Amino acid sequence: MAHWFEDLTKQMADEKIGRRTAIRRVAGTVTGVTLASAIPGAVLAKKKACPIGGNCTIGFKNCQGTPNSNCFCWTGINGKGKCACNTFCNGLNPCASEFNCAKGYTCVTLNGCTGCGSTSGICLPKCKGKNKNCQLGSGHGPTAAHRLS
Repeated sequence: MAHWFEDLTKQMADEKIGRRTAIRRVAGTVTGVTLASAIPGAVLAKKKACPIGGNCTIGFKNCQGTPNSNCFCWTGINGKGKCACNTFCNGLNPCASEFNCAKGYTCVTLNGCTGCGSTSGICLPKCKGKNKNCQLGSGHGPTAAHRLS
């Protein structure tokens, strides 16, 4: 059992390649498999995710993987969860599809601005980078997350 690696390399090697080449290939394969299994986990850990879109009944939860407390999960116009910033309702653009929203915005339904039951939506800013764009700021009245200020 102590010489398992040597036995493996001998079995892998044939007349066409030497033992050193076989060892390099095995080491390269092991390294490649290790890196390939580690990288997707690191990428997924950093990705902002909303497995379930928020609504006025279950509330609006913070997006997974974000340090910003103003980045929430919403129900998108397509019914899927979307990460976007909570914003005051006054001045938001209405939308019926993603095409109605400016670049950097997403169309969400089931929000506090449209009464939580409308099939139309509003354009909310997407959470970006370290979410420095998700500042609620000063203002008054209801917000998209159904909160009064």
